[in-house]
Amino acid sequence: FQHVKEGMRLAIKEGTGKNARLEEIEIAGKTGTAQNPQGENHVWFVGFAPFQNLEIGITIFVEHGGDGSQAAAPLAGKIIAEYYRLKEETKRG
Repeated sequence: FQHVKEGMRLAIKEGTGKNARLEEIEIAGKTGTAQNPQGENHVWFVGFAPFQNLEIGITIFVEHGGDGSQAAAPLAGKIIAEYYRLKEETKRG
């Protein structure tokens, strides 16, 4: 399992998932594509954060999204960032 986690970390750091990357939180994830004979490919992103101490898991699926690195990964990064923003806001009361 550690090898899978490390591969997911590297996919964000150097691979197709880099559009999900956040400065302050280390995300691990993987993009994917499902061919669609009726039109544009369906795409997905699955991941978790933070890498060292899992707190949130996420799956994004975009029908007819075309490219997971362009459609699903950035959306995942935005949702994870918003999760942590709301968490901090809640702490402050």
